[in-house]
Amino acid sequence: MLESNQILLIIQSEENANYLMEQLIIGGGHAVSVETNISAAFEVFKQGAFGVVIVQMCGATDETVRLVKGLMEVDPDVVVMGFCEKVSPELLQEAAKLKLYDVITKPVNLDRLFFLTKRSMEL
Repeated sequence: MLESNQILLIIQSEENANYLMEQLIIGGGHAVSVETNISAAFEVFKQGAFGVVIVQMCGATDETVRLVKGLMEVDPDVVVMGFCEKVSPELLQEAAKLKLYDVITKPVNLDRLFFLTKRSMEL
């Protein structure tokens, strides 16, 4: 079981980041940190105790892929989920290759989001 109920959001879109953060704090009761810069996010992750990381996967770049692999290298027990406004077969293939726990899409199904974060905290 993960020791932390802290969630790190690595979302470049401020609107999406604010929405997810608000829902996870108010609806899920989680401590949430938000980073919009991938390099800064990795440094924050290494210093914190995050049980779950949600990474923006739309238009995933090599930098995003390196980030996800780096997160899992630093903490093999971390649960990493992807976030994207629209899902595509290519995105799902990339998520599977990276061993993401799940992919959250817009419009966000809040019941599913809360279920996934709660479930991932129990792993």
